[in-house]
Amino acid sequence: MAARTSNPTTRFVGLDSWERQIKAAQAMPADLRLTFQQARVDGRLPFDDASVDVAYSNNLLECIADKTAFLREVAGVLRPGGQVLFAHWDWDSQIFDGSDKALVRKLIHTFADWQQPWMEHSDPWMGRRLWGAFQETGDFDGEVLTRVLTNITYAEPWYGHREVQDLGELVKHGLVSAEPPPTATSTVSPATSTKAAARLNSPPTVSLPLSNPALPVP
Repeated sequence: MAARTSNPTTRFVGLDSWERQIKAAQAMPADLRLTFQQARVDGRLPFDDASVDVAYSNNLLECIADKTAFLREVAGVLRPGGQVLFAHWDWDSQIFDGSDKALVRKLIHTFADWQQPWMEHSDPWMGRRLWGAFQETGDFDGEVLTRVLTNITYAEPWYGHREVQDLGELVKHGLVSAEPPPTATSTVSPATSTKAAARLNSPPTVSLPLSNPALPVP
């Protein structure tokens, strides 16, 4: 986002609860408009009310237990007319090609349901639930865009290759067996993954009653 914005007065603030992620971000090429803060985001956000023009998030919302409270907090820090862009993979709708259909299905569903050690909460269906989560607050209007990512090459640095490597973590944690079926060897290769993105606007004022508007679902 910063690379696409040339305005020297624009300020970008990145939040993460992990210190190592903050340090990694700070090690990137310097841009004086960028600052990074270590902070939890499941409570009060470290911004004044009505002080933020744009809120951006990628694959975060599934890790928040009380999504409604978090999104209402986001609405509170947005300026009137501010915008929100939240994107999230729907982990349980990933598709991989392979010689063993049962194994591929097991890998996809097991990975989707796996609450990894660093996660306090997880929801593999967050992509398909993204619009509903925003609509429940009554604080936003906007649209949902669906992106389908298809990889036809199984090699670095493609997303599908990296994701298949991640499936190997299931073996390390004993969630699936590393032993192949007795009658045949199995292969898995990447095909398609789906991401939903909600692009929304705050209402003209952010102090309106938190009622749920009757908006059509795209």
